[in-house]
Amino acid sequence: MVTQFDGISRPLSVAQPGGATTTTLYLADQALTADPAGAAKLLTADRFGNLLTVVEDPASWHGGSLGSGRLNYSTSYTYL
Repeated sequence: MVTQFDGISRPLSVAQPGGATTTTLYLADQALTADPAGAAKLLTADRFGNLLTVVEDPASWHGGSLGSGRLNYSTSYTYL
């Protein structure tokens, strides 16, 4: 397994021995992740790193892209 990191040690890509690669792009408090099949997830965290929301686009499960105008599945998390 080969992992590439950005300047602050966050994983950008993880390549498995068979060549399957998971990639992640970061912008402020969000991370956009695509798995080897191309399925996309947008994760949003608070300033403490707690996961707040995950948005999955079912269109991306079949080769589309996140935010393609179709229904997105959103999951929210609350911390006490």
